[in-house]
Amino acid sequence: MQIAIIGAGFTGLTAAYELSKKGHSVTVLEQKAYVGGLAAGFKKDVNDYPDSWEWDL
Repeated sequence: MQIAIIGAGFTGLTAAYELSKKGHSVTVLEQKAYVGGLAAGFKKDVNDYPDSWEWDL
């Protein structure tokens, strides 16, 4: 089966991996030039205590 997955975030990449292990032909489509989805926007300020994360949307 040929499957297209829209989005190369954690969920999209995991789905593509699992489906390809089952023998499916998978294409992942991503708008950005990088993978990771929202997780790619995590930024940690080295001066933060306790650790805090900021979404770069």
